[in-house]
This record gives sequence, C-alpha cells and structure tokens, in this order.
Amino acid sequence: MVLPEVIAYPHPFAESVTITLSYQPAYDYTVSVINSQGIAACEHYVKKGNNPKIEWHPQNISRGIYLIAVTIHGKQNQIIKTQKVIFEKF
Repeated sequence: MVLPEVIAYPHPFAESVTITLSYQPAYDYTVSVINSQGIAACEHYVKKGNNPKIEWHPQNISRGIYLIAVTIHGKQNQIIKTQKVIFEKF
C-alpha cells in the first residue's frame, strides 16, 4: 500500500494550521498533533470518505515544534511518516 503524505500549511504558523493528506486513504484514520513530550495536543478521527481537511486552532499551548502523525485504521494500523510544524505564538 502506498501511504499518502501529510501536508500542513502555513508553516510556521501563529494562529491556525491546515492539515490535509495528499490523497484520501481507503480506511478511517486519526490525525494527531504531538508536542515535544510525546503528548497529543489534538486528535481528530476522520471517517473514510469524509473531508480530509482539518483546521487546528491551538489554545493554551506553548510555542514550539509539534509533530503531525496520521494513523490509518485498516487490517493493521499504519502510521504515516510524521510532518513537523512550528507554532510561533506572538
């Protein structure tokens, strides 16, 4: 199976970031935004066939580097290569 790529923009971001995939997977999936301590700051479950575009508006978090990980829920859970984003709070 060829896995889609995670696309996040703008990068770096100050108020919100849009998270999409290069194509819609054939299964449900979860998008997680993970902080530097490995704790999920946000998780969004997406059903197969739903709009894959996610807008994240972080609140009450520190500025820094976050990882976006996508887990595809198929016969076996598969994690797509993570995407790094930088949150710059002004």
